[in-house]
Amino acid sequence: MEKVMEIKNSYLQTQEINVSLIMTTLKIGTFLALLNETIINVALSNLMEVFSVSANSIQWLTAGYMLIMGTFVPVTAYLIQRITTRQLFLSAMVIFLIGTVLAAAAQYFWVLLIGRLIQAVGTGVLLPLMMNTIMVLNPPEKRGSAMGSALLIVLFAPALGPTYAGLVMQTINWRWIFILIIPLTIISILIGWFYLKNITATVKTKLDIVSLILSTIGFGATIYGLNRVFSADSTGYLDMGLLMIGIAAIIAFTLRQLTIANPLLNVRAFSYPMFSLGIVLITITYMVLFANFVLMPMFIENILGLTIFQAGLAVLPGGIIGAILPPIFGKLYDRFGPRVIVPVGFAIMASANFFIAGMTSSTNIVFPVIFYCCVIIGLASLLTPSQTNTLNQLPAQYYSHGTAIMNTMMLIGSALGSSLFVGIMGYKQKVCLENNLTALEALSSGIGFAYMFVAALAAMGMVLSLFFRRKTTGISGHITNNIDKDLSQIGTDL
Repeated sequence: MEKVMEIKNSYLQTQEINVSLIMTTLKIGTFLALLNETIINVALSNLMEVFSVSANSIQWLTAGYMLIMGTFVPVTAYLIQRITTRQLFLSAMVIFLIGTVLAAAAQYFWVLLIGRLIQAVGTGVLLPLMMNTIMVLNPPEKRGSAMGSALLIVLFAPALGPTYAGLVMQTINWRWIFILIIPLTIISILIGWFYLKNITATVKTKLDIVSLILSTIGFGATIYGLNRVFSADSTGYLDMGLLMIGIAAIIAFTLRQLTIANPLLNVRAFSYPMFSLGIVLITITYMVLFANFVLMPMFIENILGLTIFQAGLAVLPGGIIGAILPPIFGKLYDRFGPRVIVPVGFAIMASANFFIAGMTSSTNIVFPVIFYCCVIIGLASLLTPSQTNTLNQLPAQYYSHGTAIMNTMMLIGSALGSSLFVGIMGYKQKVCLENNLTALEALSSGIGFAYMFVAALAAMGMVLSLFFRRKTTGISGHITNNIDKDLSQIGTDL
């Protein structure tokens, strides 16, 4: 009965708030956070000169950002239950603001790095918070549309980052990449302060310290190990050993969650088969996406000879498409479900990556732009339905855990996509150089070889997605206007 009353209180709270205003507030904050995920990439070479640091040190500005997000996201399930929506959003945005100010004012590399890591803490909270709010505020038949309107941020913000940073670097200097974000972050905090409302009652759950330690070691070491083990400057057995430690810690973490009363991350969500399949599909999707995030600019800059800013402009149309299409495919999901939309999306991605694999230094720039847009079209058509359908499998009490699991696997998929395929590219490039090909030919061949594997992975996702379907039984977790009837049914199920 206590659970029923919690659900009823949550429902009554949602009737007193402006759903659109809440979602707009969360979207603004999440957009700023995700924009910062990629804005530093185009400035790395310049920053190596500014701070006189090596490539191994400078890569921590991106790897560290991903690492902190990966270690912090699993904790968000606990935070969402323990802290009110308003408090959690404002805390995350203030933390993000502190990191941005530090980065903008940095006179030493270690200060810039700390600023980036603090930014990542805020980012790690905001995305799961936004997705959990969508699940709470919307009934299952409307979640596709709501998720689509939110996921345009997930696609557009990282795609816009390099273009924005390239323009700033070309006209001013690297500090302004962060300085221009500061007033926008303050505005977002003020909007949240005045307009954001709490949507659920908090639950006083106890934080399991052992789980927190295992989670930090497991997800942190795994994501870092994945980024390192396939890189050109990998230390071999040391990086592989770190990856194995991370995987072992995740296994220990999982086993502990099954034995304690208040798990930090409720892995029993995987007992829902369509949720598990959805997580696999989402991980594959992010591997393909981040492989393109890394390989496509590399091809445009190094093989076709465009500048950093021109490369940013070349991928911008894909980012714009990624901003337009998710709401459309969200509505299609609400009407037709995932059975057709998701496989078609994977098929489009597989085909586009296959054609990209065949491009050379003589390819006209129009073709990589077109095929990259096709990758994003395929991505947009499957990402909203797959994420919505995956979370729809869970009852209400698992929403925060489901979003935390999903976002963690998105980060792991991102790390795999941005490291595994670069490693494959490097292997092929080395073989070509040993066979006396020029550096340009070797790199072009390596990128094409990696893209063949990306296309194969997308094809695998297409096959798996044929088994992906809507939830047909169980509680939706959302209470409709007929509250008494719904509460009665939920009480029976509980």
